[in-house]
Amino acid sequence: MPTPHMQHPSSGSSEISSFDADYIPTSKIHSELDISALSDHQIKGEALEHLRQIISDTIIPSSWTRIPCKMGSPPHVSLKAAEWAFLYKFYIPFLMLSQQRSLYEYNSLNAQIKTGKSEELEKELTKNTFHLISPIRIATTWTVSMDNATSFAEHWKEFCLLNQHLFPKQKVKPNHYFSDNISELFQCLGPVQASVTWGYECLIGVFAKMPTNNTICMLINKRSILRLIPHIN
Repeated sequence: MPTPHMQHPSSGSSEISSFDADYIPTSKIHSELDISALSDHQIKGEALEHLRQIISDTIIPSSWTRIPCKMGSPPHVSLKAAEWAFLYKFYIPFLMLSQQRSLYEYNSLNAQIKTGKSEELEKELTKNTFHLISPIRIATTWTVSMDNATSFAEHWKEFCLLNQHLFPKQKVKPNHYFSDNISELFQCLGPVQASVTWGYECLIGVFAKMPTNNTICMLINKRSILRLIPHIN
């Protein structure tokens, strides 16, 4: 969530301009929601099965990031950073639009929210998710502008506020604090894609799999050992 001293870029109003393609209205009903029956922030049960089906049925270009069809179960319990980003940029919107009511499960026996509040809660959950999707899309592009920085900051701020209200027991992660500064990094370093180390890490992985990897180091070590052995006539 945003730190108290953090100053976010602002367009001069409490909401993003309606011309923003990712525009989502700022919530006005936080205090009216009853979240007592909301269990957690996980996608599971029927929603997880539906998400797996969407991943399996969707055809994407071979150069795009691939998400395991059995994500969430061994051996695909965890995802890499690039996989998480693509999951939210591409598959989660499909899930939200096709099965909104089953995206989040409620507590035991599928207890329902108090009458008249379930629809508002679902709207807030949808807003919260798309406020996360929008910053991810902005942060993973190869172009950046001041409008991008402002839009990122506004979406991220609203996501953190909604997240704190909907999931009060969720612990704040270091990545949340780091993301507070991404809008400023845009202005100083340009697109995040230009400064991240994912590409270099992938290259290291390729080198590690080469059969000749570390051969030169082994030869140097052997030569050093031979130098320590007294010459035998």
